[in-house]
Order: sequence, then C-alpha cells, then structure tokens
Amino acid sequence: MLVTVIYSLTLFLLGIVGTFKNMSNRKAVLAIAVAFLVFGVIYMLTIPLPTGFGNLDFFNFNK
Repeated sequence: MLVTVIYSLTLFLLGIVGTFKNMSNRKAVLAIAVAFLVFGVIYMLTIPLPTGFGNLDFFNFNK
C-alpha cells in the first residue's frame, strides 16, 4: 500500500512540473519526483514475498 502512495506522489509531482515558470523550480520538483521514484522502486523490490510463493509459481512454470 505504501508503494502505491509513493508512486502516486511521484506522478503528482511529475504532473505539476510543467506549471512552474522558473526553470530552477522545475528542476527541483523533478529531482524530488525522481528521488521518490527511486525510493519507491527500491522499497518495492525489498518487500519479501509471501511464504511458499516464488516468481515462477506466479507464471505456473513449476506446476
């Protein structure tokens, strides 16, 4: 659930980047959005999978 909030915040920040007239403000908001995106991806990849679940099980390769 937290990853969804982080991604939605990233998309919101990327959506409002174009409304700023000053280029330094645009770059600052863009940098914050990219930082949130990187944090969200790292956080998502470090969440452990449920017990007994593997990536190959999801695609039914082991059955």
